[in-house]
Amino acid sequence: MKTTWKTKNCARFDRYTMLSFLFCLIWLTGCGTTSYTGRLAKPESMVKLSSGDARELQWQTDDLMINAMYSLESNQFDLAGLVQLQSKLTHYPIVEYLRVSVHALDGDGIILTSYPLWTAGYNAELFFINWAFQRSYPVPEGTRAVTFSYRGKMRDGGGWGPVRNRDDGGGISWDFWHTP
Repeated sequence: MKTTWKTKNCARFDRYTMLSFLFCLIWLTGCGTTSYTGRLAKPESMVKLSSGDARELQWQTDDLMINAMYSLESNQFDLAGLVQLQSKLTHYPIVEYLRVSVHALDGDGIILTSYPLWTAGYNAELFFINWAFQRSYPVPEGTRAVTFSYRGKMRDGGGWGPVRNRDDGGGISWDFWHTP
């Protein structure tokens, strides 16, 4: 069989296409997502749950506090409450982003699964953010506790011009996070 430039280019294209596909697949399954499932949660961060009627839940770090009511009934976890910034963050008037997740734990503190809990709008001013949440999650059998994680960035309004259209000259921002 005679090899022509078309045959060589097709073979080269197929090989590179396959390598690109494998690279993307590895990235999406490994690096592209952060999964805490199977990891041990920080003991000081865990909140033990009790089954039955609605109960109070409080959780806090140096950055934020979650005050909520919850109920845990036959693998169903209902949670309603407020996310509150701690005072060290309230002097920043703009939330560039803030995402909070809740993690279901077994009795030993192993993370069984994770769910998104609450998200602040992009470049939102504190006054216009709805800090309340109400969620219902199907949780795995053996859920005995929860913990939370978050990642956010606050900034001042520094610089001239409208907040969303200004150059970022002269502004101050603060990145913060907490892992389960």
